[in-house]
Amino acid sequence: MLPPRRRRRGGLSPRRLRAGAAGSPYAEKGAVFVHAEPCAGPAGDAYPADWAHKPQVLRAYDERGWIHPATRVHDGADPAASLAAVLAEPGVVLVHSRNLAYGCYMFAATPDSGDQESRLG
Repeated sequence: MLPPRRRRRGGLSPRRLRAGAAGSPYAEKGAVFVHAEPCAGPAGDAYPADWAHKPQVLRAYDERGWIHPATRVHDGADPAASLAAVLAEPGVVLVHSRNLAYGCYMFAATPDSGDQESRLG
């Protein structure tokens, strides 16, 4: 079994931090890939090295689970700075990094309640 990776932030329940939560127009279904053996998950809160130089869509969501206007595409040159800029926008509670061509989900980040650094999951 994989350990839970969603943390409660700022009074919002984990359910409210999901894009496509009840009442959101962005509910989606798709394949779920899991490891055959337990794993520790991502190492730290740094931008994932596997996606560091790949252009991605940074899709921001608000507390309702709706797409936030801070959503943008980054070119892969400085993805950590691009992600930090989106997370710093007022009202952003969740950001999905997604593939440009098909919109596939890669990872999620949430603002840290203290210093606006991202928490990846």
